[in-house]
Amino acid sequence: MRTSGRALMMDRKNHYGFKSLCSIEVAAFFYSLVETARLFDEDLRYYLLRTALAATENLGTVTFPASTV
Repeated sequence: MRTSGRALMMDRKNHYGFKSLCSIEVAAFFYSLVETARLFDEDLRYYLLRTALAATENLGTVTFPASTV
């Protein structure tokens, strides 16, 4: 029983809260969106809404902060 608990603890250290590569990629994607909005001093909620709407209307659309346009 002691070994199984120890193995579980080692597993937790390996992923630091992410259980799959996909979740790491999603987190990195959102982190880049948040940091881009911060870099250009844009309202985060507005920027995330604009990027989500643009992406659903036209797949592959890149949306820049309003201050760069």
